[in-house]
Amino acid sequence: MAEQSPETIHLALAEEVLRASGELRFVAQGSSMVPTIFPGDVLVVRREAAGRIFCNDVVLFIQGGRWFAHRVIHMAKEGAQPSLITRGDALPADDPPVTEHELLGRVTALRRGRRVVTLTGPEAAWSKFLRWAVRKSGSVTLVLLRWNSLRKRFAGTLRRNPPDVRERMMESF
Repeated sequence: MAEQSPETIHLALAEEVLRASGELRFVAQGSSMVPTIFPGDVLVVRREAAGRIFCNDVVLFIQGGRWFAHRVIHMAKEGAQPSLITRGDALPADDPPVTEHELLGRVTALRRGRRVVTLTGPEAAWSKFLRWAVRKSGSVTLVLLRWNSLRKRFAGTLRRNPPDVRERMMESF
């Protein structure tokens, strides 16, 4: 039996938890979904069949031994089987088609700091514009990633300091 890497074992266990319980939470690592999902956001994924997925949903799937949380941009058919065409919000090219076997679930919400953001329902026009800008310009992506890093650092500073220090910090702005 071939030895598996710790990452492979971790992904297999998390996949089993999702399939058994129907829900999984994990921390996003990459930047392919900026501005919707930032590195460090905690994603809430619910198990979902391909027939219940729609365009604009953010789905979690596995391809090539890696997990991806990308947006569905088109529904297609591979023979008799439905497949999903996905793409990261910050990426210019589509992913290979996602089959029902590769689909793990739908990302329904994310936690960013203390804030919970739902990813279901209609999307604001400014959000679509920001996604377009990120896809067209790496500079916009870098600015948003730096902003997110500063936001997390500032939020961490506020949590670590006692209330009287927080008040003085806020007064200085």
